[in-house]
Amino acid sequence: MGVIQLDIVESPIRSSYQYPNSTLAYLKNILYLPIYQNADLKSTQIICYEVVDVLEMLKSQYPKL
Repeated sequence: MGVIQLDIVESPIRSSYQYPNSTLAYLKNILYLPIYQNADLKSTQIICYEVVDVLEMLKSQYPKL
C-alpha cells in the first residue's frame, strides 16, 4: 500500500518555508493515473499513449487548456 500526495501540504505555522512557484505550477498540472503495480509495461504504455491522444484532442478543441 502506498500514499500519494496530490496537493500542497501547508507549512507549519510560523515556518519561513515557501514553496517555489515551479512546485505550485507542477502540482497544478499533474494527471494521476491509478495503474495497478503489477501492470505490464505494454499495457501501461498503451494507457499513456491514449492519455496523450486525449490531451492533444482537448487542446485542439479548447486552446486555452
